[in-house]
Amino acid sequence: MSNSSESIRLLESVSDASIRNTLALELAESKDPEVLKILIELINRPDLRDSRGTLVYCLKFYDPEPHFNLLMELVTDGNWEVAHEGFEILNSIDKIIGMQAASAYERLKSCSENESSEEWRKALLIKLIELFDI
Repeated sequence: MSNSSESIRLLESVSDASIRNTLALELAESKDPEVLKILIELINRPDLRDSRGTLVYCLKFYDPEPHFNLLMELVTDGNWEVAHEGFEILNSIDKIIGMQAASAYERLKSCSENESSEEWRKALLIKLIELFDI
């Protein structure tokens, strides 16, 4: 078994956030699709909801378009760090078209008008809305 395979297995199972984040950063730089799959799984784990900022940051090493909906969800529902990391990645996308774009635009508008949204989140959402050619 290669060292990379061992590191990927450890990334999947380690409970220490510091070790997980260090491994995630090192492995994400490889742009290995298997690492991306694990990053997405970890980001979606409910028990990691409050400790996934670095995992989201690691997505910048991959093409963001296939994960557009996840990134949108992270901006609209994630904590400060997660939302900002998701925003930075979304901001790097050149173009999203069709139903995906229309749906995202409506979600952003709705969330930005929500009175209970934090001011910092509203600012991010407005910046994203401004990126749409609508």
